[in-house]
Amino acid sequence: MKKQDVASVERTAKALELRASGMSYDEIAKQLKFANRGGAFKCIQRALSRYIHSKVEHLRAEELLILDELHAKVWPDAIGDNESKKPSLKAIDTILAIMHVRCRLLGLYPAPTKPGYGSSRVVIREAAKVEVKICHQL
Repeated sequence: MKKQDVASVERTAKALELRASGMSYDEIAKQLKFANRGGAFKCIQRALSRYIHSKVEHLRAEELLILDELHAKVWPDAIGDNESKKPSLKAIDTILAIMHVRCRLLGLYPAPTKPGYGSSRVVIREAAKVEVKICHQL
């Protein structure tokens, strides 16, 4: 392995480690001398998709736990926890956003086959359709 490749792997491993410790992309970029936060983000995302480091699964599990905690906190407001409390549309939006992030993190979306498919606009449009259906049921 070339010296440059080794340095790149080490930098990626360090970026994953810093992200797992809760450091922001801006902080990671500054500490590891990425040009900007986008460079740090791309580095980490590439590592997550390639599974190049053993800590990737640990980071993914931590992120999923955080999403689970957020989901549990918002869920009662999203469904209306009793007959006197109606579901909150804001809570429903939050639940849909959490579900979207979880699906992306787990790689559950199919690879895009045409421009625009799988983009956030499509997801938002589909979420809005679900929200309208829920509203009509209330």
